[in-house]
Amino acid sequence: MVAPNDEVAVTAGTMERKDDECDNHHHHHQQHQKQIQQCLSSCTCSCTAYGKVCPASAMLASKAAVDAVLKLQENSVLFDNKNKKDCMNLRKLDCDDLDVEETLGEGGFCTVKACTLKQHLLCGEGEDPQPLAMKFLKRSIMANRKQFAHGAADLAQEAYFLHALRGHPNILNLYAVTAGDLASNVSMSNNNNNKYGLFITVDRLYSTLEQTLEQWRQEQQEQKEPLFAFITNSMSSEHKQHKRNQFIQRIQIAIQIATAMQYLHQHRVVFRDLKPDNIGFDKDGTLKIFDFGLAKELKPNESHADGRYQLTGNTGSRRYMAPEVAKELPYNQTVDVYSFGILLHELLSGEKPFYGYSSAKHMANVVMGGERPHVDKHWPINLQCLMKRCWSPFPNARPDFTTILQTLQEVLLAQQQPQHHNHHPQKEPQDCSTTSPEPTTTTSSPTTKTRSSSMMAPSGGLAALLRPKRAIRSKSHGSHDDSSPPPSIPRPYLGKRGMSLGGLFSSSSFRK
Repeated sequence: MVAPNDEVAVTAGTMERKDDECDNHHHHHQQHQKQIQQCLSSCTCSCTAYGKVCPASAMLASKAAVDAVLKLQENSVLFDNKNKKDCMNLRKLDCDDLDVEETLGEGGFCTVKACTLKQHLLCGEGEDPQPLAMKFLKRSIMANRKQFAHGAADLAQEAYFLHALRGHPNILNLYAVTAGDLASNVSMSNNNNNKYGLFITVDRLYSTLEQTLEQWRQEQQEQKEPLFAFITNSMSSEHKQHKRNQFIQRIQIAIQIATAMQYLHQHRVVFRDLKPDNIGFDKDGTLKIFDFGLAKELKPNESHADGRYQLTGNTGSRRYMAPEVAKELPYNQTVDVYSFGILLHELLSGEKPFYGYSSAKHMANVVMGGERPHVDKHWPINLQCLMKRCWSPFPNARPDFTTILQTLQEVLLAQQQPQHHNHHPQKEPQDCSTTSPEPTTTTSSPTTKTRSSSMMAPSGGLAALLRPKRAIRSKSHGSHDDSSPPPSIPRPYLGKRGMSLGGLFSSSSFRK
């Protein structure tokens, strides 16, 4: 027989051996994974040296993209079975189907080129080809295993959002995707049959709202008078009407933005990066919201009891970021309303909000201190109230986009009435409260010099789907990028993280 004490000793010894075995197994597993990573790095480097895309990296990137799409579809209402089937019918193009033109620009992940459909693909003889933009992953990104996987996943998600939200006039249209699946397209980029590898085509944009705002700032500086000068008696009737038309134009732009945001929120999508750089104009001057890299569907099963969600904090662009996002607290679609309020002020005042603020100053003064842009008391009262409610520090006090649209349409109708005159500031009505103490205000940016603008969005310049260096996309670092104003030449658009991905993936596109 074994004595009780001996039994304990034997049991303890057995457990120690099992622990040692587990430790050894874990150690061997780590070594194995390390060897795999070293082999992949060596393979990637070798392929890059020969100007090839590493097949191993391509497989990892394709898996990352598929995993990202599967996560999107899990418990999703937006990406339902109908949308999945529609993805199979989406227009697909080979590289040879396009006349690829000049490079419009490059971003962190992608290159964008102007392109048009070849003549034999057009519906009728003599038909003018539709101006498109072709976007594809850069070779330098494909040469980095982690960036390749991250970029592919990011682009795949955005392609799905663009496709699922198609049809709205104020959201960028996804025209076509690469024929075939991700893995085969990456492999084909090793030869001349498809030197661009993965790509998507979207409607070409000719300018951004940021460029338009810069033009308006220049015009305002040259005239040395604010937009709302038309409410005074010191100018001619003709000049008053010109200023009023400018104001009406900006309200119409705000209405288009709000209409697109209302559509997103109706589909339970939070955009999380609403700003002038993510708003563009097509050849007809129609406003388009683009860059869905940070968009997120809010799924009911993931909601907290108070209707908020545990989403990534400190996400987006700091100057337009809602306080709860900067504080990394749970949030919901009301963060887009806050961004809209800041954007609306910039649209009407022409001033860059929180100009020159470092991340530390923005956190102290705006996020924690409640500082907001100065609201001119000459502005229509309901417009003043709308801004203040939108940027309330209390998410529940912010209006939804249906209410925002109604207010903007009332403002527009009032300004379009020929008998409309409002010569004096008025007192703030009682219903303008944001349920918080009146926030402190700050002076926004000085005006910067660029070329003058037309009454509508600029239609000239480089046709583009490329955008300059972005503000924060994930974590806040440093100050706002205000060291130099944007150039006067219209800049094409390209997201820092990329916008969409060639190929909306069907279940047959990849193997698990």
